[in-house]
Amino acid sequence: MQHMNKKEIKTTVVADYMLIQGISEGLGAAYKQAISMYVADCYCESLVNFRSCLSNILNILGYINTRDVTLKDLIEDLNNSGKVNLMIPNLMHKIRIAGNKGSHSEEYPEENFNILCNQTYKNFIHLIKLLYPVLHSSNECPTIELTLEKELNIVVMASRALFEDDSNAQYLIAKKLYSNAQNKLLSSTMGYANKKTILELDNGEIETRYHDKRTAFNTTIALQLFDSCQYSMPEAAYEYGKLLLTDGHWLKSASAEDSSHEEGVRRVHFAAIHGISDALYLHGCIRLHGLYSQDINVDYALEDLEEAANKNHPKATLELAKYYYNLGKFELAKNYYVLAEQRGSSIAQCALAKNFIDGTFILDDRYQIDVLLLESSNAGVTEAKLLRARFMIDDSSKKFNPDIPNLYDEYLEKVMDAEVLLEYAQYLIDHNELPAKAMSLLHMAFKEAKHTGHKLLVELLELVLPKIYYEPDSFQMVFKFPPEAQIKLHDFESHKSKARKINPREMTSTAKSADPKLGRNEPCYCGSGKKYKMCCLQ
Repeated sequence: MQHMNKKEIKTTVVADYMLIQGISEGLGAAYKQAISMYVADCYCESLVNFRSCLSNILNILGYINTRDVTLKDLIEDLNNSGKVNLMIPNLMHKIRIAGNKGSHSEEYPEENFNILCNQTYKNFIHLIKLLYPVLHSSNECPTIELTLEKELNIVVMASRALFEDDSNAQYLIAKKLYSNAQNKLLSSTMGYANKKTILELDNGEIETRYHDKRTAFNTTIALQLFDSCQYSMPEAAYEYGKLLLTDGHWLKSASAEDSSHEEGVRRVHFAAIHGISDALYLHGCIRLHGLYSQDINVDYALEDLEEAANKNHPKATLELAKYYYNLGKFELAKNYYVLAEQRGSSIAQCALAKNFIDGTFILDDRYQIDVLLLESSNAGVTEAKLLRARFMIDDSSKKFNPDIPNLYDEYLEKVMDAEVLLEYAQYLIDHNELPAKAMSLLHMAFKEAKHTGHKLLVELLELVLPKIYYEPDSFQMVFKFPPEAQIKLHDFESHKSKARKINPREMTSTAKSADPKLGRNEPCYCGSGKKYKMCCLQ
């Protein structure tokens, strides 16, 4: 009989939600939310909820996630305890990293979040199977049937939303419709001029886009569904309020834009009062910066942002880091940047590296700085690409590094900057590489400097460009750059500043006493310490 019982246990099939909810109601709720977002194609939000499931599991195991102890630290503590096999911490780290990417999707433009979410779903179920004996004080995990995904099928949910007044179904369908509209808007800049909206692009920038017929229809239905369930679901109140802030001017045609903003802020505030992390973050930003014509209330804003950060909201953590940095409280800012970095923010990685390099924050380990810049630039943070190029130039030998031009190119694709163009050209000239490219960069720098009114750079390039010698040989154009092409902009500015400080009489006297036969390579008579050809001969 005992043998039969064991066999019976092995062949028992349990629905995934029932099994997970049996471990913990909180874990069951987080799992249901993760799957709800998964079937609605809201993959980034699903990943964040899978990460929340991870926090629940660690709490059950006695590892409590606080502001001072990160999820990464807790997983390492579990690994070091020796109570679980190595596969469990490895799976946990994969789920954690995927959740971090979901929290900062704008920083990972190359990531396929559909594939990542699907793999994270599998990793989570695998993790539950491995941990079930520990979590449920049982010898073996029964066979898990993935029924929740089928129950939350979008067609079934649509029927419940329309005919059964099911709040959860209404919320899920609204998320699906709004997600579809957002994805289409990201791929096009065309649409109706009177139906503009605000979007966060893959590179993290905020841009105005315009709805077409399909995206406007989906967004309108989504707003109505969020409205239907917002009083029973604070999450829906947040989505409804956020939509009014970005699209209320055309969605609520009977009311003015200001009144849409007022109502939107009220609904976001309602969700924040009910502890919705995204709402706490958004409401905190509104109050901190006085957005949507709201009065600035720093104390109120910090309270919201702190609460969101305590709920492991990475963007709220990053916002607090920026706030304290601007206040000059660098040690506190550093702590928040470190916490934001541990929660997956590549922007925080870039900020940390930048402040370590300029000495605002103290770190002597240049290898660690390089790792921060590498990960941040690989994630697509534009500023990190420029910082890493400069960091590699400072750290490298005289040998040419082909990765540096690549980083400059990637940066200049997003940000056209005359000084960076000059800096890039001078790196190539210094190493006698890609002379045609260097010539092109100098001309681009000159054009951009004139366009932006950068008089000092225009003056330097007016000195350099006429002196570049080039002639065609049998295979390619040969360029010869004058010594002036290697003058750094700050040196040029410093020299001009010194020249302006010299008394005109002294300049006349010095000029008269100068040896007319002074050689180009001899020290300049003005006393600057530079060669004559690099100084007053110019």
